[in-house]
Parts: sequence; structure tokens; C-alpha cells
Amino acid sequence: LEDNFEEFIRSREKEMKKEITIRTGINYTDEIEREYDISSEKNYENAIAIRNVLQECKKEFIWCSPYFSIGDQDMIFGIRDHLNVKKIRLLTSVLYGDKRLRSEFKRFKKDMKEQFEIECEMRVSTDILKEQHMRFLVDPYKCWKMVDTTTVKVAKSDLVLELPKGKSEGKKREEVEKWWNNSYDIINDWPKIEPLIEEYEKKQEERRKSGN
Repeated sequence: LEDNFEEFIRSREKEMKKEITIRTGINYTDEIEREYDISSEKNYENAIAIRNVLQECKKEFIWCSPYFSIGDQDMIFGIRDHLNVKKIRLLTSVLYGDKRLRSEFKRFKKDMKEQFEIECEMRVSTDILKEQHMRFLVDPYKCWKMVDTTTVKVAKSDLVLELPKGKSEGKKREEVEKWWNNSYDIINDWPKIEPLIEEYEKKQEERRKSGN
């Protein structure tokens, strides 16, 4: 019985490492610094995992996710007293970068600056929507494969893990910065973002009709 259990653990670890390769591009033979196993059945534990890595960030961070939403912004605000950064960059997609998020971000940005002297920016991208698993949290010292409050509610399983130092980690940093530079400021570039949202919604509607 004990041998069977150990075999199960080894098999589970192997599958997890393969999943790391698929979702992050990091070779699963590399040593993963730390990881959290995320499940839709562990809502409280999931929230703690996300908060823990946010609180570990130093100086500044960029949180990149196609599904970054008001719920994620609220989570950041909820731990504002425990953050160790002076700058926050948030990158979402046309899927969630709507008028409501824009309005809420304006309030968030104002309060974070006035009350805690933390500069905040949010941008909207079309590129990251094409890469659904490209969800990362990056500070000057660490790079995490990240989740968000939207995906943890629906995903049967996922991973939050600190990527090992090396070329692969450096490549992910470059990709995140590239997505950021190719995106639009949710406040100042709104006239450019609105047509992108409308185009996305139109395509989604056409797909729904063609599927019927």
C-alpha cells in the first residue's frame, strides 16, 4: 500500500511538472523555487496564495493576465497596508478592460496615491488575450506564474509558482514588458480601446451565431 502511494506521488509530481512546461514554457527539469497548487475547491486557500506572492514583491510589480478584473484590483487594495512596493502596473485584456473597470481603477489609483504613495497604472492589451495561460507577476527580483480571481473560480486546478532564474525566466520578463509596451492606458487611451472592445464583442457574437 505504501509503495502504491509513493508511486502515486511520483506520478502526480511528473504530471505537475509537465503542466508547468505547457503553461509557462519553462523546462520542467529546471528547479522550481516554490509552488502553490490552486483548486476551485479551495477558495480561501487560493486567495491566501495570491496575497502571499503579492506581499513578497519589492519596489514595484506588474501583474499581467487576460482575465485581470475588479476582483483582483480589490484584492490588492485589501492588502495595501502590507505591500512593499511604490509602483504597480496592471495589464488586462479587452475581455475585462471595460468602462466599469476603468471607472473603478480611477478611484483605486487616486486612493493608492493619496493614502499610500503608490503609483498605479493599468493598460489594456489585445495580445495577451491570444495567450490565455500567460498570467504572470513580475517584480525586479522574482517572476511568478500567476493566477487571478476569475480563473481560480472556474479552473479545476492551476498553479502559482516562482520560476527558476535563467534564460527562460528572463524571456518571460521580456514578453511581459513587450505586452505592456504594446498596450493602451485605460484612462488616457480610452478612445483607442473602445473600438477594440467593440471589435472583440462583434467577433464573439459572430462565433456564437455560427455555432448555433
